[in-house]
Amino acid sequence: PPEHRDMHPNHAVTAGLHDFGTLVGEDAGERLGKLLGFLDECHHRAVPQPHWYLMLLGVDTPLQGQGIGSALLQPILKKADQEGTPCYLETCQPRNVPLYRKHGFEVVGECVIPEAGLRYWSFVRSPKT
Repeated sequence: PPEHRDMHPNHAVTAGLHDFGTLVGEDAGERLGKLLGFLDECHHRAVPQPHWYLMLLGVDTPLQGQGIGSALLQPILKKADQEGTPCYLETCQPRNVPLYRKHGFEVVGECVIPEAGLRYWSFVRSPKT
């Protein structure tokens, strides 16, 4: 939510990120840390004002294209519109770009993530009045 712009260490623990290096190896853990740092910098440059950060959204591959992703977005988009608050999200999946644009998100950044070689898009959606 807008009042919690940064991931609190307790949130990282709850998400299991503290065990990531142990699970996949310290090198992968370090790479994840660098990636998250890069994404955090992009995030704060793209939308400095209070906003909803839609950090993770996923639909199982066989179920994609059936409106589930759109349905998952709707409650927070409605809330953001009611509050007059923008939303921010990012993706490394090219097939997600049209979905987010369909819901009013505008691309505010596009690059290739250093060291990872992944193409990355960041989006902001202004509240609808």
